[in-house]
Amino acid sequence: MSRYSEEYECPGEIIESTMKLISRKWALQIIHEMFFNRTRFAEFKQNKPGLDNKTISRLLKELQESGIVKKVSDDESNSTRYYLTEKGRGLNRVIYEISAFAIDNSPEIKQDDREKIKSNIKVHLNC
Repeated sequence: MSRYSEEYECPGEIIESTMKLISRKWALQIIHEMFFNRTRFAEFKQNKPGLDNKTISRLLKELQESGIVKKVSDDESNSTRYYLTEKGRGLNRVIYEISAFAIDNSPEIKQDDREKIKSNIKVHLNC
């Protein structure tokens, strides 16, 4: 029996371990890209100056080890893609709420555009 089965709130160390993983630099951006069907290594790097191959490799490995991402290799086309697992897709609401907060509080985004942008994100995240 888990030591948490009798408790009614989520223990801090469980939240902390999840936050450590998804708050690593670039981790949320890579997960976000997967929700938008960008699944190839090179696609994770597009429009992200400062994101290097070593960092992408390390993050993808950590996300695979945590069960958030799975790696699928196609021997015929000699390509590799990365997909969110069911566990990874469970982050959709978290990513949406973080995105919505950022959009609502960004001075660069016009007030009139905010709902449209959030709606587009919501569709891609299946919220």
